[in-house]
Amino acid sequence: MTRFLIPFLPSVSPVTLAASLASVNKLIGLDTTWKPFREQRPSTEQQRTSFVNGLEERYRADYAFYAGSGAVRYDGRTVEALALSRSVLEKFYYQNARRIILKPGR
Repeated sequence: MTRFLIPFLPSVSPVTLAASLASVNKLIGLDTTWKPFREQRPSTEQQRTSFVNGLEERYRADYAFYAGSGAVRYDGRTVEALALSRSVLEKFYYQNARRIILKPGR
């Protein structure tokens, strides 16, 4: 969802975007993947570490954008942070992960 929103940020007010996110029931956050099994050689420790560090960096940038207030750097540009409420952040970061990880039938 995050990368999907990036092109639209300049044209949507933070208030409108925050209200839209608050109304969505199934939010999806980080959309980064890594598929080392598609490579000819096993991944190295450096590649694994780099991937994990990139995930953490993206997570922190996303959180600053969703939870912060004022101007923040996000995806190479300065945008207004959304200052989402705690309940929306919990839905986004906790409830969504819980729904996916603890999905019945797995």
